[in-house]
Parts: sequence; C-alpha cells; structure tokens
Amino acid sequence: MKFHLTLFLTAICMAGFSQNYQSVRSTDVHYFMAYDNDNDYDPILAIACDSVDFVSGDSILYPFKALQNNYSDTTGNCYLKLQGSWIGEKIIVQPNGVNVFFNQDLDSIFIHTLDTLGQVSLMMEDQLGFQYLTTVTDISEVNFLGYTDTVKTFSITSDNTAFNLSPAEIKLSKNHGVYAMMAMFSFPVAYNSVSVEDQYELVGQDFPTIGITKPTNQELFDIEIGDIINYTTHSGSIPYTEIYHEKKILDKTVNGTTATYTIEYKQANYFSGYIDMPSTYSWSSDTVTESYDISNVYYTNQLPGQTVSTLTFNDPESTLLVYYSGNCGYKITSKSEAVASDSSGFCFHSWHIPTVTSTAISGALDYYGSCYDVQSGGCNTSTSLNFKYNSGVACGTQFFVSTETLKPIAFKVFPNPSKDYITIESNGEWTHFVLFNANGMNVLEGVKTSEIDISILPAGMYFLQIESANNEIIREKIVKY
Repeated sequence: MKFHLTLFLTAICMAGFSQNYQSVRSTDVHYFMAYDNDNDYDPILAIACDSVDFVSGDSILYPFKALQNNYSDTTGNCYLKLQGSWIGEKIIVQPNGVNVFFNQDLDSIFIHTLDTLGQVSLMMEDQLGFQYLTTVTDISEVNFLGYTDTVKTFSITSDNTAFNLSPAEIKLSKNHGVYAMMAMFSFPVAYNSVSVEDQYELVGQDFPTIGITKPTNQELFDIEIGDIINYTTHSGSIPYTEIYHEKKILDKTVNGTTATYTIEYKQANYFSGYIDMPSTYSWSSDTVTESYDISNVYYTNQLPGQTVSTLTFNDPESTLLVYYSGNCGYKITSKSEAVASDSSGFCFHSWHIPTVTSTAISGALDYYGSCYDVQSGGCNTSTSLNFKYNSGVACGTQFFVSTETLKPIAFKVFPNPSKDYITIESNGEWTHFVLFNANGMNVLEGVKTSEIDISILPAGMYFLQIESANNEIIREKIVKY
C-alpha cells in the first residue's frame, strides 16, 4: 500500500502556563508526518485545541473531534463515532510536569515530562494488567524547522509481549512540545483510522508558517505547460462505469492570482454489461479552458484529520484527509459518512457506505467523484489519480487515453451449452475467472486456464466473469445441462 501517507498533525495545544518539555500547548498548530523513506504519498493529520479548562491548577486541553472506530459497539450499528483526535479526547497538563493522555479505552497515559536521564516512570497500566514504562534514554540538541532545541527521548518498554510499536518512544522538545510521538488514542497499538503508522514526527507549524503544512492554492493548482495528468473515476458495482481521463496543459496565462489553462482533454468511457446488458465503449477528445486560484493561501481552513458535521440525523459528515509526497506534492481527499443518533450519541451505522471524494491533487487540478444517497445507504463511487507529470517529475503509472485504451479483449467460450467442460480462447491476457449462478452467488472461481470443469454444478444458467490483466471485466452467459 502506499496509502501510507505522511500523517500531518497539528497537535499541540498550549496550557495557561508553560513548562519546559510540555507536550501540548493550546496556541500552537503543529504538523506531523510518518516517514517511510519512499516517494509515495503519506498521510497528514492536523490537531488543534477547541478549548481549554482550568481545574484545581490543572490545564485540560480538548483537541477537535475526529471520526474513530467505535470499539465499544457490539451491535454493528455504530461502527464509527465522533471521538477524540489521534492524541486522544483530552490532555491534562499538571503543574508537577505530568501530562496525562487518554486512549480509546479511557486508560490514563502518563508522560512525566520533567524526568531526568535514566529515570523510569509508569506510563500506563492497561485493563489486562500489563504495564508500560518510560525511561529517559537521551537528552540532546536537535535542529528542526530552523530551530535548535533540546529534545528528551522517552523509550517505552512493557511486559506485554504483543506490544510492538517501532520505534517505541516519545520525543519532547524543551520549548516546542512534541517532536515525535505515536497516537495516544490507539496506544498501545498503531493508529489505523487513516493509515497504519507507529510514530509521527514534527515537520511543520503555523504562526508563523514553517515547513510542511496544509497545501496552499498555489501548491495545488500552479502547474506548467506540458504537464500531464491521468485519473480514473469509477461508479457503481455491477454494472459499473469506468472513465479514464487525461489532461495535458497546452497553454497557461496568469492574471494576478488566477491561472487559466488551455487543456487537451481526452476521455474514454467503459460501461460494463451485466447478464444480458452489453458492455459499451466510447472515446472523446476536446480542448477546454479551466481557471484556478493560485494564491498563496490555504486551500481550506479545515485541518487534516478534522471531522466537520452539522450533527443532525442522516446528514453527511466529512473528514479532511491530506497526503504528501516529497516529489509529487499534495493530495487532498475527504471521507463522508452519514450521521445517525442512538443511545450513545451521534454515530455512524454500518449500512452507510463510506464515500471517499478526491477534491484536488497537486498539479492535477480539480476533479470530483462522489455521491451520497441516504435512502440507499451511501453509494459506490470513487476517483483515483493514476499518473502526474508535473514540472519534470513523473509520479505513478501513465496510461494513454485513445481508442486503444479500452479496446476489449475478444474471447470465445465453447461448447455453450455444456454438460462437463467449457473451453476459453482469448486474444489477450487475463488473470482469473468467477462463475456466478442465476442468483448472483459465486459458485466457482480460479486462475487463468484454458478449460473449466463444470460437471459438478447443477443444470441451469450461469454467468462467467473474466478479469483481464488491465482490470477489464468481461462477462458471458453459460448454460449447463
């Protein structure tokens, strides 16, 4: 997967007082990223504090809400719920230097920020009795975001043999809070609400803006003549429609903060037939003009990982997801679900199918591919970026939209009807087959073969589905006697 993306997080909320090595500060907006040393997109999360309370000398910081897996649900009717962000629902900053986080099980997680080198402290005891300890293993100067600051490393050990976060450590800088940390919400396991990552490292901040942050309009939409973008939109299940898009920038004019592009736009459409419906293919090419704001302001005020909702019955909620690649720039999508209420509050029912909408990609301009239908419980539409050639950098795998893009594979199935075996002859590469009965049930499947044994199947009508090497789906009606 390379949906591992650079998880950005704005996670630092400053309390009413400020201590050395305080993990979270209410006025800061910091972005974090999970490095995996490749050029693929990595996720970004942002966390900021909605509010701060002061109780008996403690500062209680509340990050904004986020959609999280609802592990307490045993009914299957509330599989997602608005809960705390990746660092938990709240953080308590105590005057003695202890910072308290809370995971999804409401276990208290203690970070003793003023511990000295070699000092060992209890971090957490989980509900099974396993203990997690922190040891200060390093205190040294680190350069980041143009700062030089002292960073304290807390290494984590446990008597739970299943504990396998790597690296198992938290790093706090003396004056800038968290420098590196795992997700407190899911601790002691990896965070998997957006992507599975063990640790995130500070890469940017707001006020002032330094390093990697949310993308600006300029970073998303300011591209050059000769750049090429390929993307695919897919809608439906069976039957479905696949549309291949190609945009090539022919010309560009800039007027103030607006860029106008002349684009050679090609489109290839493939509609998959089902049962007796034939598959259809069509192609088109045109020259179009599109204009975009390329100002150096943030594309959206919503923070990465933040869920925005009206919190009314059956309204869609949307979580902003931001991804980054060092070579390929930014990608922005949003994930929408339907909100419904039950005794535990607003939650997300399993019959509401998640919808992912790709709204903008760095150098790929806008494209949109989503639908939402409460009555049917969501929809099955998606958009994916295949390739981008932007300012001399190629990312992804290019396809060429032409009359050859969706040229169907010709194949022959015989004898048909058949009693024992059917033979498949094809002029192209295909990978595997599935045989469905008249009720749509999968009764037989396998890898590419020239002959399929259907002798054990009862007499009746069946539908043979073959998938080609380029993911094209071909179907044929089969009669078994």
